[in-house]
Amino acid sequence: MKFVRPSWRWLAAVALGALLAAPAAAQATPAPPQAPASKAERRQPKISAREAEELLRSVDQILKFVSEDTKLPIRQPVKRKLASADEVKQFFADRLREDKETQRMERSEAVLKKLGLLPRQFDLRAFFLDMLEEQVAGFYDEHTRTVYLLDWVEPGQQKPVLAHELTHALQDQALNLEKWTKAAESENDVVEKKPGKSEEGDFEVQPEEAATARTALLEGQAMFVLIDYLYAPVNRSLATDPLLSAPFREASTHSPQYPVLKNAPLYLKKSLTFPYTFGLEFVQELLLKGGKAQAFAGALQDPPRNTRDIMTPRSYFSRERIPALWVPALKPLLGPDYERFDVGSIGQFDVHVLLEQFAGLKSAKRLAPAWRGGFYYAALRPKEKDAVAANPEPPAQVPGDPKGKDESGKPQPIGPESLALAYLSRWDSPESAARFASFYGDALLQRYRFAQGADAPAPKAPVTASARKRWTTEDGPVFIEQRGEWVLVLESFDEATAARLADAILAGVKTIPVKP
Repeated sequence: MKFVRPSWRWLAAVALGALLAAPAAAQATPAPPQAPASKAERRQPKISAREAEELLRSVDQILKFVSEDTKLPIRQPVKRKLASADEVKQFFADRLREDKETQRMERSEAVLKKLGLLPRQFDLRAFFLDMLEEQVAGFYDEHTRTVYLLDWVEPGQQKPVLAHELTHALQDQALNLEKWTKAAESENDVVEKKPGKSEEGDFEVQPEEAATARTALLEGQAMFVLIDYLYAPVNRSLATDPLLSAPFREASTHSPQYPVLKNAPLYLKKSLTFPYTFGLEFVQELLLKGGKAQAFAGALQDPPRNTRDIMTPRSYFSRERIPALWVPALKPLLGPDYERFDVGSIGQFDVHVLLEQFAGLKSAKRLAPAWRGGFYYAALRPKEKDAVAANPEPPAQVPGDPKGKDESGKPQPIGPESLALAYLSRWDSPESAARFASFYGDALLQRYRFAQGADAPAPKAPVTASARKRWTTEDGPVFIEQRGEWVLVLESFDEATAARLADAILAGVKTIPVKP
């Protein structure tokens, strides 16, 4: 789901702190991690003028280490700035407000809740603001090409972060990260083929999550260098001791010193740490295959294309290309009662977390690699139906109306109960598809307060390996149908509309080979 991931690079600073709580000091007996500074402590600089000068000078020395470790050349000096807590807070608040991907993520918050990936009462924007308050490490801004250091954190704690962030500086000098990231973001998940200005056409759904995959590569490389920097005093390195990375992979979601991240919903926790944990494992796989030349400069020139490449490296090495999905126009089937709300793809990472949350990590590891494509279409349900469900008397404001406002005058958010959802997924075999269809039905028992299943009438058209099941929930019926390697889920559509959608989608969907 592209909409759930804002531009990772600026969020890197708030997720990195938890990773540094790992027992990673280079001494024989690692020093216990220090708790993050409180709000009051951040307002009081800890660094003296002499320490600040020494820390700023250390940038050049650490940059040299990074270049030697990655074999990426230093093309120019890196600008550096010592920032106060207020400056950092303002920087991230501005990015949170301006970032287009974050805005889409917030708009589609209801879709995440509809899928059960966020609690229904969860406030996504408030979560990110709390994250900013809880943890910030040093960070590199590719827009100004400046590395930022913090005036309330002891210099000794900042130097490993500098090794990480200066890796991004050398990546930037090699590639121009702004252009490189924008090129990936331009590879849309969904291309709509419109036959006319007022009509909705077919959809070509690309399986790629290029921006997410590229960021995982960047953060994986930077984590590799951070670990090498920490263990350099005792002459240890990931190149010769791969197990040094284990504490960092575990620390990202288990550190009690960062309660906001620790207590976050699984999907957000995994999304924020994905570039570090899976990215680091991916870089280590690259190292085994082709040494540092492939793990750093080579991979930057030939980056991974989607989360499957990152999570299942054999896909990257074999240059596997998941075909795009061609989905027929849905608006003519929905009629005037439903209004399109959001459209997007669902990748291997998203499926992995969905499986992990509702079936456990073992099930996720076993079934998620069988994913071969996915697409969702969310629509606002008929307003009259929502209004009656919320209040038997005609309300002055329909809940979930995107144009409505609450008592304070702010736009009223869309609730998951206001949405109907179509989710089509493709698998490597009918057997894998059947397992996913069964899992999805079982997960409804956890996602809804009330869910009861029953066999639905078989589809009229003859199909191979087909099964259809109907569930009843408080948000309306849910239909789960498997045809061969395809699984179609229709949530909260009325039965007549669901029948039209099922026949059209499963009969009309096709795959389109992706160009190399």
